[in-house]
Amino acid sequence: MYDDGVTVYESIPSAGETTTLTAVPSADPRRFFAMRETDAPPPPPLLDVDFEEDDGGFTASTDEGTAWEWGTPDSNGPGGTVDAGNDADPGTGGAWDTNLGAWDDGAGDEGFYANPTDNSRLISPDIDLTEVVAAELTFAQAIDVDPDDSAVVRIYDATTGDEIVGGDFPLTVTDPNLTEAPWEASGPHALPVGSTIRIEWILNGTGGALQDYTGWYIDDVVVTETTP
Repeated sequence: MYDDGVTVYESIPSAGETTTLTAVPSADPRRFFAMRETDAPPPPPLLDVDFEEDDGGFTASTDEGTAWEWGTPDSNGPGGTVDAGNDADPGTGGAWDTNLGAWDDGAGDEGFYANPTDNSRLISPDIDLTEVVAAELTFAQAIDVDPDDSAVVRIYDATTGDEIVGGDFPLTVTDPNLTEAPWEASGPHALPVGSTIRIEWILNGTGGALQDYTGWYIDDVVVTETTP
């Protein structure tokens, strides 16, 4: 709000349909104000992690086979090479991966996931969506998985552990390219709201008859509040 070209009030929050502001008294007998309406800045992300400095508070769990690991990818094989995180220079940049590249078949092809890999889960920190009207998830992924294997993103209630089906979830992920594994954006995906949730990226499979699939890579996970 302006008085003779001078800002006297700014960032006046909305109070619904009617917003009241009591002006500071002035010695002038008359005061004239001009008011400018602007859009409120978007709320900060509810979760925003790039995994460059640390693991982002994510955890991993697997029943059998290859577990998720945080670090710099160093994997290559017939399905593509992943040697950095998303938008990173080669050989740099953290990410979460189903094998950073420690497995080697003797031919220089590293980072394949084991046969079998059962219920290998990457688990986000708890995300409070109890007071949120709408929210969405975006993330970056590079993927090289056997077509018969399963890569799914699921949402769970952080209190009860029950799966929540809603929004775009469960989200089934497929490998669109048999010879390359580029980093690509995934989303935005509408999230179920009304509870505190955790997000899980879950890989199940064999890694192929020759175990020559390097797996699933996740980076730059962002959850934002949106307007429905």
